[in-house]
Amino acid sequence: DLTRVRQVAEDGVVFIGSVHLRKNDYGGSSFGNDGGLTRLGRRLIDQMNQAGLMVDLAHAGPKTFDAALAHTRLPPIVSHAGARAIHDTWRNLSDDQIRAIAQRGGVIGVMLVPPALERPDLYEALEHLTRIVTVGGEDVAALGSDLDGYMRAPIDASGLAQLTELMLRAGWRPSRIRKMLGENVLRVMTEAKQAGSTPRS
Repeated sequence: DLTRVRQVAEDGVVFIGSVHLRKNDYGGSSFGNDGGLTRLGRRLIDQMNQAGLMVDLAHAGPKTFDAALAHTRLPPIVSHAGARAIHDTWRNLSDDQIRAIAQRGGVIGVMLVPPALERPDLYEALEHLTRIVTVGGEDVAALGSDLDGYMRAPIDASGLAQLTELMLRAGWRPSRIRKMLGENVLRVMTEAKQAGSTPRS
């Protein structure tokens, strides 16, 4: 029932992933069976755009990813993934996909656990963040979801100081680190909300 999209936005939802581990009526999954974004999937994104809800491409297959990215008018989000150049797995993004998200002003959250990471390790997490920054710029990278959630990450939220310390040792400026720790996500959330409240011409 797509009429509920506006309601969930009013309830505080900020993004929706239309697919997960298998294809559905909206599109195809990166786990396989990717036939692309469906007509219903495009209608869902239209409703999300009007409500200021970002589309989450974390589990989208390549065809669905490209079509959804082309269809949405809001900054896209990849809530939890990694860089395929660091760990070549179905859960991670190619350099072309990273660039595409960056060019649209979106954000990619690095997942701190497998399958995005080969091992649940903060050093590898920093490698993924570094690759995303190298390919797409420092405005596109962030920390991903599944922290304090279903998966067992190497740290919980109270351990973010450890990851921050690794960034400092790598020579990252405090301004870049703040972007990784939340500023990039807050920026796209604000832009999406503003775009959703602006009538289409």
